[in-house]
Amino acid sequence: MAATGAAGVGGYYAWKGRDCISGQAEACEKERSALKARSGQIESTLGQVQGSLKTSREELEALRKWKGDAAKRMQTFRDMSAKLQKMVDAGKLGVRVRDGRLVMRLPQDVLFPSGVANLSREGELALMEVAVILRQFPDRRFMVAGHTDNQPVKEAYKDNWELSMARALVVTRFLVEAKMNAKNIVAAGYGEHDPVASNATPDGRKENRRIEIILLPDLSELPTLPEDMATQAGQPAEATPPKK
Repeated sequence: MAATGAAGVGGYYAWKGRDCISGQAEACEKERSALKARSGQIESTLGQVQGSLKTSREELEALRKWKGDAAKRMQTFRDMSAKLQKMVDAGKLGVRVRDGRLVMRLPQDVLFPSGVANLSREGELALMEVAVILRQFPDRRFMVAGHTDNQPVKEAYKDNWELSMARALVVTRFLVEAKMNAKNIVAAGYGEHDPVASNATPDGRKENRRIEIILLPDLSELPTLPEDMATQAGQPAEATPPKK
């Protein structure tokens, strides 16, 4: 009986083997194809997972850098504000954070007589105090921005843009003469187009007539332009420095 059973089992596998060897092996071929496809899917999924892990690590490092830069920037804000507090208390200067930037605001009445771009004596003294403080931050850059209200200007200037730019240049040159690095200062004139109050009232117009000294972000604090955007803009992507 055992011999008969063994012979029966051997005959069954021989019959199945003939099925695969003969033209009836389509099922075997389909199974092999299915296994191959599944293997490819697994490899693809593994690649995606590995790519996601790499992206997550890069995003984590970017987040850590951003938090570090933000903390450093906030400390600069605090240090600079503390040094300027005496002028703030005396009403010569206003300090605030606007659009994520530290802004030092000097009213026009402190710096200039009405409608002209010549510094008053009081304005010179105030700017000298500011320059002494800002010189303590030699690695930081600043923008001197002139602003006006929306009232027509005198004949000496074509429009409020020209007046605001003239005043910004006067302040910038004075700061450079007070030993601030000229490479770290830029002048800009906004005219009447960046108000902080309504021009409908005398008090609002007074608020809008001002000089602002704005702490500019350090270049290292700015996000890096993605390589694909740099290429589209016609600029070669910055080469990655070699590891030391």
